[in-house]
Amino acid sequence: MSTHIRVARDAGVGTITIDRRERFNSLDVATAQDFRKAGLPGIGRESSLKQVVHRIVHSIRAHGEDHGYFRTSLVALGLLLLQTTFVPFLSFSGYGPDLLLIWVVYIAIRRGQVEAAVAGFLIGVLQDVTTTQFFGLAALAKTVAGFAAGYFFNENKTGLTLGTYRFALIIFLASLIHNILYYMIFFQGTEVSLVAATLQYSVLTGVYTSVLGFLPVFVFARKHSLT
Repeated sequence: MSTHIRVARDAGVGTITIDRRERFNSLDVATAQDFRKAGLPGIGRESSLKQVVHRIVHSIRAHGEDHGYFRTSLVALGLLLLQTTFVPFLSFSGYGPDLLLIWVVYIAIRRGQVEAAVAGFLIGVLQDVTTTQFFGLAALAKTVAGFAAGYFFNENKTGLTLGTYRFALIIFLASLIHNILYYMIFFQGTEVSLVAATLQYSVLTGVYTSVLGFLPVFVFARKHSLT
């Protein structure tokens, strides 16, 4: 009997469990063969486009719910709204925190380099859409910053990292990488001193962002202590 298809019967009720997560439980040829091995010859591949679309939509939804992608997207949209409407009031002399970068670093600590780089790219594109200059620059900078922050990913120490000063320190390092890359390109062709302006904006914005990053540190520290 196949190890991917399990059939259980209890008081006249049958339960079929499909365990082929690497293929999103799709009803392909291999799965159809497993059904027959399990004694269920009547079940096979999709026979219509409607079934294929239903399976794909269901798989995407299940995968998104299992990994929290929908919640991540909603949080990113909320932070983007705050970044464009509220954060300007917190800025001084043009220096302000980057809420979206804090979220990218959080994803890096929770899920690693690849997901943080993808999230950084998508969040950066959203940020680029709200601006009219250098489209793609925020996406590039946040992709690199997310990948760099993912270097500190350790699934056994996630709670410890998020609940201590380490999180704020990682935010500062990722912010430096992000800002240096961003402003080195942003200030190209201007009359200001490229190196001086880049370092000034990078350090001050990085400090501001990392200080704000202590707020979630307190939340995670309290949550970690309660558990």
